[in-house]
Amino acid sequence: MRKTMTIALKDLRAYFVSPIGYTVLSVFLLLTGWLFNGLINRYIMITMYYQQMGDPSAFRDFNLNTQILTPFFHNMVFVFIFIVPLFTMRLFAEERKMRTDELLMTLPLEDIHILMGKFFAGLSFLGIVLISTVVFPILLVIYGNPDVGPIFSGYLGVFLVGAAFVSVGLFASFTTENQVVAAIVSFVIFLLLYLININVPEAESLLKSVLMYLSLFDQMDSFAKGLIALPNIVYLVSFCVLGLFLGKIAIEIRRWR
Repeated sequence: MRKTMTIALKDLRAYFVSPIGYTVLSVFLLLTGWLFNGLINRYIMITMYYQQMGDPSAFRDFNLNTQILTPFFHNMVFVFIFIVPLFTMRLFAEERKMRTDELLMTLPLEDIHILMGKFFAGLSFLGIVLISTVVFPILLVIYGNPDVGPIFSGYLGVFLVGAAFVSVGLFASFTTENQVVAAIVSFVIFLLLYLININVPEAESLLKSVLMYLSLFDQMDSFAKGLIALPNIVYLVSFCVLGLFLGKIAIEIRRWR
């Protein structure tokens, strides 16, 4: 465990001794803040409209959780498509580009130490990125009256989806020494996972059920609504394990070349 954490701390520190960490953090906050502001403005406009119409029944399902927090968490996951490749692309591709991967391979480290060290570094940075957005729901709690439960479940869902993304981005980084290529591969995979069920038939069918289950983004629905379902957790953790397994295979192939 000590070897794993040494690698993780080294890579996490590398994010903040170069512009990449601050750039990713700034871009993520800018995008999520802009989207959050748009949701607030939309909520205010719709509220004013219903008040002018004088229809109290319209407010039955109209609240801060459904109109702001739920789409806010979905928006964060959507932004991950563009952000996660930017900070996972360097996790191992940079080692290969700088030829420090050969030194890393000759150290008394097992493949699992390298893999998990890199993964924990990416996961820690993801956590820092998410913590920076806590100010948005805090503002809702201060000036509004949202249910607190969906906030915690929403962040749990976003973190699990982000962890699955990090494992895929790490695998892409292991397969090439070109950081841009690693980012593009990750982006394409994330985009496919986002679009996988976009053209499924409206009628209930086995294909529709399978594709909706495979979509990482549909897994967020229950979390964003305040429901922590075991099948969703199992799927996201399994997806994360699959990404790490593929990453381990990529390390082994690199070691035997």
